[in-house]
Amino acid sequence: MGKISSIAVRLVSILLLVFYVHTVTAQEYRKFTAADGSFSGMAALVNLEKDRTGAEVAVLKRQADGRVVKVILSRLSPEDIAWVESERAVLSVPEVMRSRMTLENRVRLRKESGSDPSAEVAVEAALSWLSGRQNQDGSWGASNKAAMTGLALLAMAGNGHGPLSPVYADPVKRGTAFLTDLAARNAAPFTGVFSDRPALITSTYEHAIGTQALSEIYALTPRSAENVAGLKSAVENALGIIVKKQNPQGAWAYKDGIGYDPLGATDLSVSCWQIHALWACRTAGLQREGMPAAIAKAAKYLESTRSTDGGFGKPDRNSHYNQWNLSGGALSGYFEVKPNDLTTADPVAQSVVRWMTAQLKKEPLDWTKGCYLYTWYFNSMALHKAGGEAWELWRKQCEPILKANQLPNGSWKPETVGEIAAAGTSAAAADNDIYRTCLATLILETPVRYSKAKGR
Repeated sequence: MGKISSIAVRLVSILLLVFYVHTVTAQEYRKFTAADGSFSGMAALVNLEKDRTGAEVAVLKRQADGRVVKVILSRLSPEDIAWVESERAVLSVPEVMRSRMTLENRVRLRKESGSDPSAEVAVEAALSWLSGRQNQDGSWGASNKAAMTGLALLAMAGNGHGPLSPVYADPVKRGTAFLTDLAARNAAPFTGVFSDRPALITSTYEHAIGTQALSEIYALTPRSAENVAGLKSAVENALGIIVKKQNPQGAWAYKDGIGYDPLGATDLSVSCWQIHALWACRTAGLQREGMPAAIAKAAKYLESTRSTDGGFGKPDRNSHYNQWNLSGGALSGYFEVKPNDLTTADPVAQSVVRWMTAQLKKEPLDWTKGCYLYTWYFNSMALHKAGGEAWELWRKQCEPILKANQLPNGSWKPETVGEIAAAGTSAAAADNDIYRTCLATLILETPVRYSKAKGR
């Protein structure tokens, strides 16, 4: 029975992939023809813009040589104009996120990163399992609803599934509504916080995860879509809370009874989540007053957490804030908050990558001991940005382990942690299976979610 179930899940996943690529996305390249004879050939639609006269122009990339050409939209054939109109919504998505919306491009990105394209089947099986675990109110989980809902939405958005996905539009919309309604229901001083228990310390993690998730959903939502204004407002308010609650050291902290504690000590773990939320909002084109200054302060804070060994965090392995668990989160954040010209040649980045690579060689990844998916998620993100030997070493160890431990239903079997039990997925209590599946899925999505840092 288990074998039949496994085969069925895989077949359904493959059919979903085929359906998705043929119904949501057009081919990357198609034949365009200008009525005046100025252009004819296979090309991809890159963007729409206005010329000096105000006429709308289709920006096309030729398949033959990759050269970009611009053709006034009204001069294209009627069939081409109709097709461009159908793609207009996709063009409102930030370019950095557009590639994840098509199976063709996701496979290409995986190949470029050395990843096995078959990871797509594993990811879609996981998303299918997650969609079946959604609560009636649109949330996921039981005791950590905001966090689990945010992570599930991140997993769906990570493979390009937004509110218009023919496969997961309903769970995406319902999950989004749950978080936005939750934030609106919270009374002052917690108005806008993505948590059903905003006074607890856990709310600081939940809020950052929810902010990152909804910023990605917003980025994948065509600007003409219904309710986009309400979604934008909710995320901008959430972003404003993160900016406001940053402490003078450039970090974030928490305290039971008040949630965020802007006057408290620094906390590298929760700060990494806030930094990734800031980055996601910036990628989606969202801004709030004080955001640039917050990003600059966060960069300085991360630099201050360097250990003498070369990682980020405390050199004591038994500490909750040790460099073994947090270097990946801090390094991926460092790539995001540093100036746009940051490359992997940056001495801080080089030092941390060397330390992380040395640890990976010394202690290869193992699902049955010392396995922290929280850490693996951030490490995967950081080392993919770094690229080169570090990413190749990580990918070759991590991908096969994740595939081998995925269950027939699309979720993952429990892992075995090491010294820091709080960093394991069992810390999510009754939500541990959802937490584990979200993290494993996000790790497999790394090549399609993130671009590499400059210099590789």
